[in-house]
Amino acid sequence: MAKLFKILIIAVAGLVAVLAVVVVLVAWLFDPNDYKDRIAAAFEEETGRSFVIEGDLELKLFPWLRVTSGAMEMGNAPGFSDAPFARIEAVSASLRLMPLFSRRVEIGTVRLGGLALNLEVDAQGNNNWADLADDEAAPDPAPAPRGDREFDLADLSIGGVDIRDASVRYSDAQADQVYALENFNLELDALVLGQPTGLRFDFGLRQQRPEITGEVSGRGVLTLDLDNDQLGMTGLRVNLDLRGAPDAPLAQFSGTVRAASLDAELTAQRYTLDELDMEFTAVGEPVPATRQQAKIRATSLSADLDAGTLALRGLRADALGLALLGEFEGSGLNDTLRLQGRFEVPQFSPRDTLRLLEIDYLTADTTALTRASLQGMLDLQGEDVRLSDLSVRLDDSTLTGRAGIVAERIAFDLEVDAINVDRYLPPSADEAAPGEEGDIDEVEIPTELLRELNAEGQFRIGRATFGGLEFRNLVLGVNATDGLMRLNPLRSEFFGGSYEGDIRIDARPAEPRLSLNERVSGVQLGELTQAMFEVEHVTGLIEGAFNLSASGRTLGDMRRKLNGDMVFGLTDGAWEGVDVWHQVRSARAALRQEQRPAAPERPRTEFSDVTGTATVTDGIVDNRDLVALLPFMRLTGQGRINLIEATLDYRLDATFVDRPELARDAAMADLQGRRLPMRIDGALSEPRIRPDFGAMVTDEVRDRVRTRAEDLVRDRLGLGREAPAPEGEPQTLQEGEEAAEEAPRESSEDRLRRRIGRLLGGDDS
Repeated sequence: MAKLFKILIIAVAGLVAVLAVVVVLVAWLFDPNDYKDRIAAAFEEETGRSFVIEGDLELKLFPWLRVTSGAMEMGNAPGFSDAPFARIEAVSASLRLMPLFSRRVEIGTVRLGGLALNLEVDAQGNNNWADLADDEAAPDPAPAPRGDREFDLADLSIGGVDIRDASVRYSDAQADQVYALENFNLELDALVLGQPTGLRFDFGLRQQRPEITGEVSGRGVLTLDLDNDQLGMTGLRVNLDLRGAPDAPLAQFSGTVRAASLDAELTAQRYTLDELDMEFTAVGEPVPATRQQAKIRATSLSADLDAGTLALRGLRADALGLALLGEFEGSGLNDTLRLQGRFEVPQFSPRDTLRLLEIDYLTADTTALTRASLQGMLDLQGEDVRLSDLSVRLDDSTLTGRAGIVAERIAFDLEVDAINVDRYLPPSADEAAPGEEGDIDEVEIPTELLRELNAEGQFRIGRATFGGLEFRNLVLGVNATDGLMRLNPLRSEFFGGSYEGDIRIDARPAEPRLSLNERVSGVQLGELTQAMFEVEHVTGLIEGAFNLSASGRTLGDMRRKLNGDMVFGLTDGAWEGVDVWHQVRSARAALRQEQRPAAPERPRTEFSDVTGTATVTDGIVDNRDLVALLPFMRLTGQGRINLIEATLDYRLDATFVDRPELARDAAMADLQGRRLPMRIDGALSEPRIRPDFGAMVTDEVRDRVRTRAEDLVRDRLGLGREAPAPEGEPQTLQEGEEAAEEAPRESSEDRLRRRIGRLLGGDDS
């Protein structure tokens, strides 16, 4: 036994001695620089790229196997620039030999200096790295059983990693763009698999057009467990600072990204970020108000790259005075992203948000735009966005339904319970008090918006107020594309009646063109005029059809350039505040220098029917066939209504009819069948009625003169006047007609013809 033990000791000692001699001989006799050309040739044969080792290779064997090298350069692919594909200025790595006998791998600090990588894409879309990738990926080898491994990854340790002054340049000829990562530095403390180690990095960024430069830095604690194929980081923090050139739109974009932890399953490609926290600041012309800040937080963000899915939990994004909350699921990461989930924007003040955007928007009602919130479901797929189960509150209004952008076209189906649009219009020129309407004439037609609008859908509104007019159960269909918009179907309950319309807007010209084809039925005119002019002069039920067109940049411009045709009728109404009968009696009393009748307590003129047609030219309504039936007269005539100045000017003929009102007044009873010219003019809100009794007297005198002249002619011709019928002869029209049937009587025309024949010397028979 002792002899055997002695032999083993001698054998081991001899083996160590032989190994020592071999190490010394290799270090003394072997020069790696003798093999530089062979290494380069082998690399070129394998890749088809030139490979040059400019510096010396150095090899040390004990106690570390250390390899160092000077500059090395790899050539570019054929057809690309003369710049090398990759270049490295210096590299060094070391491996401790003695631990290898214990099946442990101890690597010293790996140092890499001056790495430069040049990536290019030509005008045809070809790149200079495709030839380095295998045509067919080799299948991953099956993992060997733990007992068959020569080394256990758990026994691997690295003294550190030190990368200095690395760079990557990416140029794209198709996009005429260049991106560069410069001055990349990375430090990794001593690494033992499965144990945490410190990580620090920093690098510069540069974009050519528009010119943007910046710096990125970060740190964290890395845990690498290759035995279990996992990577983890804690305390991750990344700082970003980008700056544009002096003439670039974006002046600065900076921010910080933090995460409590990052967990990655490398082979399965599953990644999870917990407690994500991001803060950003943007400065420049494209940024609303030129400077904005935003914060984004999430409880977790996980992604499965193999399955192409992601999940975002506990999202909260804060910007512009409002917050977005949400939970989302995603798919299609490897193809077309689809993101689905519920979102909510809690109550905020739109007025404050506009202020943060430095938008000075005043409303007629200062309490408008103070409360808003929304929630719903989001479905984002590629460039298509769909919002469903929407519930939006704005002040006292609630909107529900769905909306979205599909194939670059807005589609919607929305319902609003009630809204007063006048509250959100700008105040009138005299600075309307809170709650008052804005000046609707100053509302501009949103020409640029209409030209870009590509939309189709329908609004349903329970109650809407616009321009002082109230609509109920409004249905509004919208179809807009290429600067053309059509509002149809368009119908509503409107002041006790109904309204139907077909409105078209052509926003392609410099001044948008508007066409209206509208019909109203059974509308309470009194309520309508009260809403439009704050007076209720005319009541009754109006029927009408309007075919109108206009052009202009504002609603006021369009009113001034309004043209078209209309037909209207008004029944069972009254002219409140005006007593035509009293004014007629007063005018006649003044003409006769008699005492005027007392004014009624409640001036009012009833009518049973008003009809007419009109043409509209540049905001002037020209009506030439007005017919109105009053209890004591029939009005006919013509006139104009100036919609621009809200005035009217009518000249009418009133014919007194046999009605009780006429018979009850002895002073007026003799007017039956007489014609009275009238003029109605002044403001629409306070029109003036002026009966022209002077013209009536003139007509009466003219009639008497005409009658006297006829009598004189008859006397000269010897015709005389017909004597009244003797007593017992028919006195009424009916009796006269009956007598005429029994005994034909010579007409005055026949007698006149006979007399003229006698004067001319003819036969008078």
